[in-house]
Amino acid sequence: MIKLIIFDLGGVIVNYDEIIYADYISNKFDIPLSKFLKAFDFYNTKLEVDAIKTKEMYRGLSKEFHIPIRDLDWNPPFRNNAKLNLEVVNFANNLTKKYKVAILSNLTISRYLYLRKKFLPKLKFDKMFFSCYLKMRKPDKGIFDYVVNYFKIKPEEVLFIDNMEENIEGAKKLGITAILFDIDSDWKNEIEKVLNKN
Repeated sequence: MIKLIIFDLGGVIVNYDEIIYADYISNKFDIPLSKFLKAFDFYNTKLEVDAIKTKEMYRGLSKEFHIPIRDLDWNPPFRNNAKLNLEVVNFANNLTKKYKVAILSNLTISRYLYLRKKFLPKLKFDKMFFSCYLKMRKPDKGIFDYVVNYFKIKPEEVLFIDNMEENIEGAKKLGITAILFDIDSDWKNEIEKVLNKN
């Protein structure tokens, strides 16, 4: 029986993906997107577990691509484009009447601080878990174990919803029921099918 439903944040609750920033820089400075994205992912992965600071990412990208640090500010693309997926938010908030509901997100501290003011107060969830504070990230086994243990339940009592295939596979390896989210799919029906089996 499902007791806990975990939602990812970016690409599920909030319709923002860091590729928007990578695409912005790529176009502005005529850099192949795949090349910039590879370098950016290296730093962003470290930022998501608070292993480096944002200024270190800026310095590294500036040196590699010969871009002035002031032009690498990643906040404007994020703040101009990030929006709540209201249909998902309303659906998830309604689930809190019957289930424990949580957020589990790979997120940097700077992104979290903005979202905490702008969007997170609109979520009626029981708990929110962020990689930057836990110092581990999806799809690592440890972060899923941490959340399951926090709620004192079994992995098979969890439904996990995420838009990244690798995170879905990581959850499934632990016995967690997982749904790959796509905003253009019949995601609501997929979730309800699992819950109706309870």
